[in-house]
Amino acid sequence: AAPPGSVQPQTALRIMTGAMVPDGSDAVVRVEDTAEHDGTVDVRVPVAAGTSLRAAGSDLRRGDLLATAGRVVTPGLIGALASAGRVAVQCVRRPRVLLLTTGDELREPGEALGPGQI
Repeated sequence: AAPPGSVQPQTALRIMTGAMVPDGSDAVVRVEDTAEHDGTVDVRVPVAAGTSLRAAGSDLRRGDLLATAGRVVTPGLIGALASAGRVAVQCVRRPRVLLLTTGDELREPGEALGPGQI
């Protein structure tokens, strides 16, 4: 989506988290750090040029390793993969293991062992 218009010096426009910033923007201020009164916005924290701005594609570079073998696939990893254009990756399900021990030769750990017992 295109950014919402342009920003002139000493003006502000509301944008949503992650949205493209309007032309002329030099910083983004969290709404929690502002107060709006009668059509004006008071910024309640110091803001330097570049605050909360990231260039498109700056989070990943071509050739960056997103995950190693054995890594658990989390929502964050899914987001990183999606932003890199990956719609599918090879995965294996963590195995489920059941150990069923039977037999009268078995003893609890610490029990004395008789002949042929384990």
